[in-house]
Amino acid sequence: MKAYELTSWLEKKYPSDAAEDWDNVGLLAGDDTNEISHVFLALDLTEETLAEAIEDGADMIITHHPMIFSGIKKINNHSFTGRKILTLIQKGIVYYAMHTNYDVLGMADLSADYTKMHDTTVLSVTEEREGEVQGFGRVGKLPREMTLREYAQLVKESLKLNDVKVYGNLDSMVKCAAVCTGSGKSMIKDVIKAGADVYVTGDIDHHTGIDTVAQGLALIDAGHYGTEYIFMEAMKQKLTENFPGDAASPGNDFLPQYQALYAQNSDLAGWIQIDGTNINYPVMQSKQDPDFYLKHNFEKADSPHGCPYVQANCDLQTPSDNIFVYGHNMKDGTMFSDLLQYKRESFWEQHRIIRFDTLTAQAEYTVMAVFRGEAEDLFAYYQCTDAETPQEFVAYVDACKNAALYETGVTAAYGDKLITLSTCDDSGKNSRVVVVAKRITEPR
Repeated sequence: MKAYELTSWLEKKYPSDAAEDWDNVGLLAGDDTNEISHVFLALDLTEETLAEAIEDGADMIITHHPMIFSGIKKINNHSFTGRKILTLIQKGIVYYAMHTNYDVLGMADLSADYTKMHDTTVLSVTEEREGEVQGFGRVGKLPREMTLREYAQLVKESLKLNDVKVYGNLDSMVKCAAVCTGSGKSMIKDVIKAGADVYVTGDIDHHTGIDTVAQGLALIDAGHYGTEYIFMEAMKQKLTENFPGDAASPGNDFLPQYQALYAQNSDLAGWIQIDGTNINYPVMQSKQDPDFYLKHNFEKADSPHGCPYVQANCDLQTPSDNIFVYGHNMKDGTMFSDLLQYKRESFWEQHRIIRFDTLTAQAEYTVMAVFRGEAEDLFAYYQCTDAETPQEFVAYVDACKNAALYETGVTAAYGDKLITLSTCDDSGKNSRVVVVAKRITEPR
């Protein structure tokens, strides 16, 4: 495809006129009539990032932060910006940036999802577009009232960070939160006016932190990069959904053990393993053809065994509240046949842990409920991918527990992450065995 085909799509979805006047977004370097097939995504275009993009075979780079903010009088090899521009032109790489326009039209809602808010409103309004108010940041309700300590832990885990900096009493209760990614201290007055109890942002200095707490607002500083790196995976998902024939790379953030497999088949979504069973397989996801891997293997060849696959509407990166994975019950004992053994409580006692990796993180889950029945008699367990309210999530957990063959002593609250494995049962033509598990380890 031509570069201008992609940039035209980006302009329609995230128009440059939504950016702040001081910003510099859009096509910043290169020839948009170039053919492109490999887009490299990054937060910033450093010299190291540019070298990695070249090594990765990229012919277009999209970043969140613009490499060029103001006018340049000289372009030569004596400045780091000049060197990058020269390299881009010499290598024929098209360079595009989407900064505050994406903050307003993409990042705000994305960050609210990551920080577990619902019933959100715009924090700082910038415009009305197509009948909807737009702007920086979001204010919303938390899944439940919790301590500042608990919410800081939730933010840290959701954003997959090693740590966050907290200003405020860790034992104080919070139920309304605000978020603005990057450097959001200029919006603290907006947050206070909105009545939030806690504000998630980055780049908070010491004096701003203590002054804000004195005004009754707690702060969670998750870092500039820590709150904005989510741009890369979100944009990769958008590009692969809308341009399925082209490759988008979010940099080298995949776990090493899955990079070669992903290069063989970009439908790879993760890996599932249950110790002491035959379940140890790649897990696929095709959003264009949701049931493709029902009858195709990892190599995309026809196969009655298929390959375990994730339900198309599940988001593995945010991630969804509940990830649904389907697999065949094969007579030779492969694929998800061993799930049938969970009908026996004694088997569950010896096989409580399910390991499920995404391409970017490893995690463990403990089995919460096992149930079986004819598909038409079971509740619609496959519909609860992302609960819109805490009550909806609790209702799903209760339904699983009520249908369970035995009591595991494990339950889940809104904000927990689940995985639901489903396969056919031997007892009927349309019967199912379903295993639901709760994540117990922080993704790593």
